[in-house]
Amino acid sequence: MRSRIPPCSDIALCSGQQEDSSLIQTGLGSITPILVGNIRDEESFPQTPQELIFSKTIAADIFSDWTLQNINDETVQFKVLKTHTHFCNDMNVNFNLAKAGAGIALLPLSMVYEAIEKRELTHVLPEWQGPARKLYLVWPYQKTISARAKAFRTALTDFLHQQPWFEPL
Repeated sequence: MRSRIPPCSDIALCSGQQEDSSLIQTGLGSITPILVGNIRDEESFPQTPQELIFSKTIAADIFSDWTLQNINDETVQFKVLKTHTHFCNDMNVNFNLAKAGAGIALLPLSMVYEAIEKRELTHVLPEWQGPARKLYLVWPYQKTISARAKAFRTALTDFLHQQPWFEPL
């Protein structure tokens, strides 16, 4: 059963640190993007990151320039080398394209975790991943935070710390 997170407009969840100095920001942790594809296409998946150039790929605005890294801190970038087969600014559309077998997508683990568990998607090149995206809670600079915002912060933090796809700070 999912925990109930109270609604609140005094506080926001953001991916990446905000440049606005009028905001208080507190880091929560991070979510890692991974490469996924339809499990039916598993035999045709690339065996190395370099082979991705020859694969059908699906990208979103924030994940259009793929940077992949492995546990040995090796990095591969696909800024100029790769033209994606499908490009959409909606990650939900990209998620559904990957599930339908349209190609390989780089998506946040939080978005694909359940589909991997249900075997609708599979992790492609599991030793490689995108750079972790840090999550922050932000709220206007003031001396006190509302009771509703505190309740939201607590409930959200508790919820995230229970998720297998979340890496707390």
